[in-house]
Amino acid sequence: MIRLPAQALCIAVALAACNYPGWPGATQPTPIESPTSPPLATLPASHASDCIEGMTVLSESGYLDATPAQAGATLGRTWHVRNSGTCAWTTEYALVPVEGDSFGLDPVPLAESVAPGEETDLQILLTAPSNPGLYSGGWALQSPKGELLGAGSRPLRVRVNVGSLPADPTALVLSMADQMCSAKWVAASPSGPGRLLPCPGYDRDQGGSITRNDAPRFSTGALDDEPALILHPPYEEGGLISGTFPSYAIQAGDQFRVILGCSAGASGCAARFQLNTREGDQLLPIAEWFITEADPPRNLVVDLTFLAGRTVEIVLGVDADGLGAPDTAIWLQPRIVR
Repeated sequence: MIRLPAQALCIAVALAACNYPGWPGATQPTPIESPTSPPLATLPASHASDCIEGMTVLSESGYLDATPAQAGATLGRTWHVRNSGTCAWTTEYALVPVEGDSFGLDPVPLAESVAPGEETDLQILLTAPSNPGLYSGGWALQSPKGELLGAGSRPLRVRVNVGSLPADPTALVLSMADQMCSAKWVAASPSGPGRLLPCPGYDRDQGGSITRNDAPRFSTGALDDEPALILHPPYEEGGLISGTFPSYAIQAGDQFRVILGCSAGASGCAARFQLNTREGDQLLPIAEWFITEADPPRNLVVDLTFLAGRTVEIVLGVDADGLGAPDTAIWLQPRIVR
């Protein structure tokens, strides 16, 4: 595995993890953040109480982040969650906006009580804004005492891409499977500093790996004959992996297309697939798709017209939603077309 001195790596990839203990210049212990999509806000820790607040997101459904949305359309997102704490959730708990655009939504109270260990659905219905662009909002479940519960202490986010339906593409701009090793691949975890990964990597590398598979099989059994990137974060709680591709100038009508899913044999797979862009040291989170082994492959189209005229680097990433060992993530034919 290729390793760089800590200072050189921080300069090269601008990891949020560079403020983790052990890095030169680290200021204080902080939870490691994703090298691809740092949280725009982190929910505060719960206050001391007679019970412990906790919530685990098991699946999400409905509108898919950053996919085409018509102005004024009604969009829904549902998170299926478990009460993983020791506090019973009552109807005094409510889903509240905590970040970004609220889309005009008021708090949404729970319809019924949820005992510790039980599951329920949290749902929002929002109206897409009237002007084209990418809009982002975040919500959290708020207790009567004001404690905020999210996904791994992060808000439950929705990113809405308002614009016209994209036209059928006629040209391939970038095949990320063919250009896999032109990207800079980085892995990080809470127990160690970020590191550059070899490309191609080794699919059994517990420190994280990037490989190519020309006949990938999804966890649902579907087999494909097109090339795929296989991203595997470190085999640790909170493992992260990202790849930054060379910059290019985005034109109106450019689209990112991909089919996402967990790999066959990845029992327990539950990961956050991320699409972002980078301009200099600035990361723009575009989309995050939470996918588990039970989900069918997701065919995604993201219109990049809202970035037209800008020169950016495309950043793909996988953020383990727990232990990274089972999170073998398939990116089938990731590409930019126009």
